[in-house]
Amino acid sequence: GPDDNASSRFLNGVKYDYVFDVDIGDGEPIRKLPYNKSDNPYMVADRWLLNENLPLSYRQQVVEFILQNIGQRDATIDTSFHDPYTGANAYVPGESSRSQVVQKVVTVKHLPKKGMLLFDAVQFDGILRKFLEFNDTLSSDVVSIETCVS
Repeated sequence: GPDDNASSRFLNGVKYDYVFDVDIGDGEPIRKLPYNKSDNPYMVADRWLLNENLPLSYRQQVVEFILQNIGQRDATIDTSFHDPYTGANAYVPGESSRSQVVQKVVTVKHLPKKGMLLFDAVQFDGILRKFLEFNDTLSSDVVSIETCVS
């Protein structure tokens, strides 16, 4: 049943609705996959794969594993998300791309900065290091451009 794989419902001192044992094979140790009923399985899969240093190409398999083990066929996904940079909707697996793109005009109150900006505290060593790094990069770019031109 759905609870067979979720023997322990605590992981690292945190209570979850489910904690699954995941055997990824290849002689690797069994890994724990925590999941709450209110979680988005895609978000959980992404976070878990990143934490376990596994390829994100396993995402769909992990989502299907979660859904199968909680006894749910499909994931319900909040499609009301809008990307703040492009205005586009969120990617929803299995759905065709939406041709309607919402254009949002973002107004930035802080840029461009007009006038002087004062700092109360600075780290001069870090600023100097960055200036030198930038200068070295700029110098090497100029040499490479001159070499290409001549």
